[in-house]
Amino acid sequence: MTYKYIAHTQPEFEHYYFYAEGFSCKVFPNLGGSIQELSCQGISLIKEISMDAVGLETYQTAYPSAILFPFPNRVSQGKYSFNEVDFQLDINEPFYNNAIHGLVSDKKFNIKHIDQQSISMRYRHDSSTGFPFPYEFQITYFFSESGIKLRFEITNVGKDSFPFGLGWHPYFELGTYGGCSVAFSAEKKYLNDPKMVPVDSEVYTEERIILAEAELDTAYKLRSGNIILNSPNYQLQMHVPEDCYVQLYTPKNRTALAIEPMTCIADAFNNGVGLKKLTPNNQFSFEISISIKSHLPS
Repeated sequence: MTYKYIAHTQPEFEHYYFYAEGFSCKVFPNLGGSIQELSCQGISLIKEISMDAVGLETYQTAYPSAILFPFPNRVSQGKYSFNEVDFQLDINEPFYNNAIHGLVSDKKFNIKHIDQQSISMRYRHDSSTGFPFPYEFQITYFFSESGIKLRFEITNVGKDSFPFGLGWHPYFELGTYGGCSVAFSAEKKYLNDPKMVPVDSEVYTEERIILAEAELDTAYKLRSGNIILNSPNYQLQMHVPEDCYVQLYTPKNRTALAIEPMTCIADAFNNGVGLKKLTPNNQFSFEISISIKSHLPS
């Protein structure tokens, strides 16, 4: 494994390119530290956005591979209360009048450490109208020819506790849904209102979803930390911490599946489902690992 820095006339598209035989990954520090290409064992898993205005708009509206903090998914009308104080987040999903996917997806992360098989980046948030709580956010990616591991570390560097949720928003390329399924064990499935905000839940007993038969923008409370995506070309195994949620989303083009591990569900700032609190000078860490098994002939 080796890496190189790739400059670009547009700062958002500067990135680090990690590569080896059958493996490639591009990390974009100025796009919230996100991954914008991932191939393992010759299998294209995460597709790179185009490095132009169209690609930037795609990232800003679809959030491919974005890191979602301090809230994944939606906050209804951008409004929430914490410790009897009301806050208003910016509305960046005007169609539903919601705030969506947090505050770090477009931030510049500074490189803390880089070597041939890993990269660590850090961002510090001091204040904003909607979330006036200082924190440091560190992302570390570890690479191998068979997969990757992601580690997120959040430190409360302020004087007050704050509420938060955390998630990751990758779209895994499938080409077509024919012969594809996703398997996991879950306790609950959450039901949304017309503005895609959860309003109820039901017991979930299925073990596998056939993607050709599914249309999803749905959250689940996981029983275990294992999620398996099967396609004719590969099997992807994602491992997440216990006490975790996942959002599954089938985009309109139906050529990829978003598998979004989250520490809470949508609108957790209001409904409290999975919501966490970080006290001053304390840290929260969260790890996700992905391994790939190719079904293609060697």
